[in-house]
Amino acid sequence: MGLIDNYRHLIPQRWRRPYKNDPTSVVMLLRTSHFFVKEELHAAAERAWHIKFLTESKDSVNFIVQKGFVTLVKAGPHILNVLHQNRPYGGDGSPPVSADWLPLEEQKQAWLHHAAWASVDYMGRNVDLQLAYCVLTNLVAELLDRNCTGIYIPGERFLAPNDELLYLELKRKASLRDSGIT
Repeated sequence: MGLIDNYRHLIPQRWRRPYKNDPTSVVMLLRTSHFFVKEELHAAAERAWHIKFLTESKDSVNFIVQKGFVTLVKAGPHILNVLHQNRPYGGDGSPPVSADWLPLEEQKQAWLHHAAWASVDYMGRNVDLQLAYCVLTNLVAELLDRNCTGIYIPGERFLAPNDELLYLELKRKASLRDSGIT
């Protein structure tokens, strides 16, 4: 761990800025730990893009690979990584840090009531951020359930509680661009 990583823990979360090589991500804040298995991701991806995801093969354009704790989703030209953690986001396993940085009570409750998280990361450099978020939010929308307290988008420093509008808002964001997934 380098000097910069040591100092990142001293900076309040609301003032952190994503580093150049940090992945573009959507983080699902979870009440309890949940590992999304290949079958769940497969079904969610098929609902998201209304296409078939095949079993892993060199001829497939759309597939999901899961080996142990490593999960990759290949959807057309996009590669996503699904990461799971059995602790609060941004913490060391202790309860979530203060939610004072969040302006709305609903956001604070979503942050304070999560105990684990799952992140869907867009892989690649020189990413078209709008396109990447279209792809990410489309998949995350289909993974939402009552275990999710909300979603956090680190690159935008934005937290949305999981309420009756979140699914629709994620699908709206996903529809802003054609993902090129066929």
